[in-house]
Amino acid sequence: MREYKFYGWETATIRDAYRNTPRDYYDLLSSLWCEKTCAPRMRKDWKPENKTLGQCSITAFLMQDLFGGRVYGVPLADGNFHCFNDVDGCVFDLTSEQFGEEKLDYKNCPEQYREIHFAKAEKRERYEYLKERLKDRLPVKKVLFYVHGMGGSPEEAGHYRALFPGYEVFAPEYTSIDPVDGGRQIGNAVKQAAGGLDEAVLVANSIGAFLCMHAEIDGLVARAYFISPIVDMEKLIGKGLCAAGATEEDLQKKGTIHAPDGT
Repeated sequence: MREYKFYGWETATIRDAYRNTPRDYYDLLSSLWCEKTCAPRMRKDWKPENKTLGQCSITAFLMQDLFGGRVYGVPLADGNFHCFNDVDGCVFDLTSEQFGEEKLDYKNCPEQYREIHFAKAEKRERYEYLKERLKDRLPVKKVLFYVHGMGGSPEEAGHYRALFPGYEVFAPEYTSIDPVDGGRQIGNAVKQAAGGLDEAVLVANSIGAFLCMHAEIDGLVARAYFISPIVDMEKLIGKGLCAAGATEEDLQKKGTIHAPDGT
């Protein structure tokens, strides 16, 4: 196995939607980091032999786009922060080589937020420039998210491959039909898989569509198709209770009441 010099490379085995690891992105970015992407205050010292100099924040937030997780900052003597990534305990710093033999302390570092960093127009412009250059090196990535209904299964997603040629199919699973819990489960799965995608489409069936309405994924999907969606759950439950000759109090006591039609 090839050895790298950036911090955390040994355990940087997580994969994004492109099936790339942080090591893969180090290889890609090594030919993209340049004087233009370097922080202005460091440009006079940037050179190809020290390619990670001044690249930390834009690189860390770019990795957050792809892998999720959080960006933290090691406090530096000059009052700035050196940014690195933590993705569910997988800690890595693609730009650590700029410090040479100096050992940074990655423990208990404050979280960094892109809203603050990108308040500086020049930093946002450098980030966008690096992001576009990296995008040119990656294949077009399109995914169809399919969420099944009650009694369904993720295997149903295979039926939609022919309708969406060129799309990978991913079926988020959920274990709760509670709109908060089930919606959160679907939302988390979609958000984790959506990093770096060029396009995402959602197909959801029945109660799966209802849960997706509570998944907070509006900004992640370009189009959504709901099949027999449950739009008004309260009305549906009320009709079922009426058909079963039961009340809301009965439902609260028993937890589950089956209507005559089996629902």
